[in-house]
Amino acid sequence: MNRLHVSALLLFSTATFARGSGLPDGFYRQVYSNATLSVRAEDGRPVGISTNREVVNIRTVRLSSRDNWNMRFYLDIETPYDETLDKGPWYALVVNNKMYRQTSSGSSGRVSSSLGFNVESRVDAEAIAGFLSVKPLYRHHPGHQLAVTLEPARAQVSPGENVQITLRILNVGTNTIAFWKGGRNRAMRDNQYEFIARYKGKPIEDIGIAGHFGGLSTIKLMKPQDVFEDTVDLGKWFTLTKPGFSTVLGVYFMEFMDPDTSSSLSWFPIWEDRVAAEFTIEVKAPEETSNHPQSTAHPPEN
Repeated sequence: MNRLHVSALLLFSTATFARGSGLPDGFYRQVYSNATLSVRAEDGRPVGISTNREVVNIRTVRLSSRDNWNMRFYLDIETPYDETLDKGPWYALVVNNKMYRQTSSGSSGRVSSSLGFNVESRVDAEAIAGFLSVKPLYRHHPGHQLAVTLEPARAQVSPGENVQITLRILNVGTNTIAFWKGGRNRAMRDNQYEFIARYKGKPIEDIGIAGHFGGLSTIKLMKPQDVFEDTVDLGKWFTLTKPGFSTVLGVYFMEFMDPDTSSSLSWFPIWEDRVAAEFTIEVKAPEETSNHPQSTAHPPEN
């Protein structure tokens, strides 16, 4: 994974201060108990921190947008492996009189560690980018034009019968697009899909769980006029038992990437969107049985 590079060591000497704390810009360790200094972070939470600046050996930095409006960002910093991050305390970052608390940490074996910070405004992201000498990664519209259908394998089913739904996406535009397939399927169902069903105007209960734990994913490229197809089991969402027609709205989440796979940032999400289509399914009425079943008695002998 390629990332924007900054100098190997950042020695902080900027003479600005965090709000009311008297702290210059830089990295500080959080203090979890008996802190002598507490500073309110930009997410509104008070954070106890040490007054001693830390020297952080930074290998790479990525400051990437988390929404299409480029208003929320995530700061990801990679360092040599730091075993103290596994147990804490984590860091706090002070830039332009504002303090951001570290919200995540990770490691790759004993080779590298990562520090994560949420940044909740574009102004703040640009200030941090200037401090770390990096360029923010902004999202932009990929110019997609798609025709979408969702079609049940059977238009008429028996009560309680599961039915497979086929998703078809046709690229009717002039741009080649790329998107992630997967990433939400480590779950009881593939939650890249969402379905809302109604019977006689009233919602049908969703019997599944929308939560997921990520999952395997692949990048799908679609040139103009290419078709993407996928199938999903509607029975993971609903048990259709009432006779008659049910109307179902299906939604498919799409996270678009740079279609230039040679780009060092081809994995970076440039846009999020959803496509949708509606379809109907008829549940057959149970077969009626006669109120007077045929007799099994033998006819009288002559």
